[in-house]
Amino acid sequence: MAWFLESERLRFRRYEHSDLDFVAALSADPEVMMFIGNGAVLDREAAAQRLERWLAGARDRGFFLALT
Repeated sequence: MAWFLESERLRFRRYEHSDLDFVAALSADPEVMMFIGNGAVLDREAAAQRLERWLAGARDRGFFLALT
């Protein structure tokens, strides 16, 4: 796991393909998704597509989301 930013209390890293279980669990939780987009929960396939878009953005444009 490659941390790209670290402080005394937090560490940040880029998303990876291995984060699919985490992204799928968050995306299926209505209490989380009510604050994201239109609030609709996502199934695992839709969460995988979302993660793939995030990874493509990092690869193609250098823009990425980070995990703490």
